[in-house]
Amino acid sequence: MSKSPLRRLREQAGHTQEVVASVVGVAQAFVSSWESGAAPIGESNLVLLTRLYGCTVDELEAAADTTRAEWIRQRDTRLADVLRRRRIRAGLSRQAVAEACDVSPSAVVLWEQGTIRPRRETLVEMAELLGVDAEQLLVDARYTDEEIAGYLRLTVREMTPLAVLLREARLRAGLSQAQVAAVLGTSQNSVSAIETAQFTPDRTALKRLRHLYDIPEAEAAAAYFETRAQVGLVPQVALPWPLNPRVVPRSQWFRQLRAHLGMTRGEFAERLGVDPTHVNTAERPDTVSLPSGLRNVRVLTILARTAGCSCADIIVGFGGERAAEVAHLVGLTGPELVRASANLAEMLTVLNLYGVTWTTMGKAAGTSRQSPINWMGGAIPHVSRVRRLASLFGPDFGPPVSPDELEELWRRTRDGQRGSEPPEVRAAAGQ
Repeated sequence: MSKSPLRRLREQAGHTQEVVASVVGVAQAFVSSWESGAAPIGESNLVLLTRLYGCTVDELEAAADTTRAEWIRQRDTRLADVLRRRRIRAGLSRQAVAEACDVSPSAVVLWEQGTIRPRRETLVEMAELLGVDAEQLLVDARYTDEEIAGYLRLTVREMTPLAVLLREARLRAGLSQAQVAAVLGTSQNSVSAIETAQFTPDRTALKRLRHLYDIPEAEAAAAYFETRAQVGLVPQVALPWPLNPRVVPRSQWFRQLRAHLGMTRGEFAERLGVDPTHVNTAERPDTVSLPSGLRNVRVLTILARTAGCSCADIIVGFGGERAAEVAHLVGLTGPELVRASANLAEMLTVLNLYGVTWTTMGKAAGTSRQSPINWMGGAIPHVSRVRRLASLFGPDFGPPVSPDELEELWRRTRDGQRGSEPPEVRAAAGQ
């Protein structure tokens, strides 16, 4: 910053501010205010100053006017205007503010003129008096993050997506940091630290903030992941969102889905309600199908909702050629699946893709696990075995399936196998 004309006159005369103040009979702060342009020089002091500086009155007045004009031009009235509006809106006088902040009324006048700014501690006291927090006053004054951090003596760090999201959401909600802190049961400093990227909230705190600010889960999850990626806690993700396993490599899809949430394998397994070994298996590079522990309607629903795709996308994406053959049947309710299946093998394939194991099928039919495998290969079971499979259709597949519906599917399977036999033979078999 260049020196003011008044300061140059003093320095050319070889005097310090302390000497000038002593000769004129004022406090040194007054001399500093003259040289910054914050205060005009009184007429009674002009003659003494011209003698000290060795200049004429016209030269001194010209220097003082130039200094004052430059100060007015550069004066920062952003905070001053906010303080004045807030005080008037609160119905407070300058005297009341001065008493609450333990300063003189003239100090309040200087704050509202933009001549000086209140100290950090005083700004905090004034904010409490006005019913907001100190940072909100600076935000209203359109201070930058760096200016706010400097004023409040915060450590300036690179802002993270989550810090920006939470701060903007709080302001939209019209809440102060103190109010948020009261809800969270923490200090206002902790809320401020979250919003200035001093630290990242854990998932429990983030969930409470998300509900408090009414932030969509997907938006919060994305900001949380991007923040963790920015600080190096999770790998960077360059895949398009939402993730669709029909077009993304299987193991990479699952790994990036977890990374998007910023979770460890154990945390993600806990969210899905499965053993962590299933998550480990799903993320292996040689994974060719979704582990059976993850192939049930409940888990698939959670995965689909998190990734922004459908259960059918996941089943077909992880099922390979076998799933592609029955893709038109995936996503149907139990009765719909039975009616739409061309034969027993198609229905059993879909059930297996949903995580129903051969052992479970065999137990339901009252036989061994090998029998359903044989049926998949074209063997036709006794109709009584097929009717028992109705117990496999629970609430996960919508309305229950009746044994009669399964018997009708059995007939279609049998007739399909005997399509080349004479009509009288097929008719006798149907009796």
